[in-house]
Amino acid sequence: MAAVCSQQTQMPRVIEIYERWMAAYPTLADCAAAGRADVLRVWERAGYPRRAVYLHEAARRCVADHGGAL
Repeated sequence: MAAVCSQQTQMPRVIEIYERWMAAYPTLADCAAAGRADVLRVWERAGYPRRAVYLHEAARRCVADHGGAL
């Protein structure tokens, strides 16, 4: 998640986003179970909201296709 965030984003901002995201979604299953609106709300003003959508979709696929393994 942090690697996705750190593209074109300064690290102090990435840390803030990472901490907020991990508090909301400590596991892939937690992220996968969330609704897209919730994921975007947690992402908030982090910029590049597609990143949140892609992370959410990746979590959903990991859970659906690989038993939650990454």
